[in-house]
Amino acid sequence: MKTLLIAAALLGLGTSSAMAAITCWYNPQGDYTGADEAQPGFPVGKVVKGTSGDYAWGYTVEGMPQSCPRKLPKQ
Repeated sequence: MKTLLIAAALLGLGTSSAMAAITCWYNPQGDYTGADEAQPGFPVGKVVKGTSGDYAWGYTVEGMPQSCPRKLPKQ
């Protein structure tokens, strides 16, 4: 039982530390192209104009890259 409690505590620590703000990137057509750490000035839940190409649009979310929508959300 003690081992099970320790394992559960460690699992909980791993999950909470993995959740962070990330910026999801989209091309001009709105297709998902990748994600990296949250960009300064990109508020969570808002579409922001990026530079160009695969970084034409940014959308910041809380979570991991799997949390990114596959298409750019409409704003």
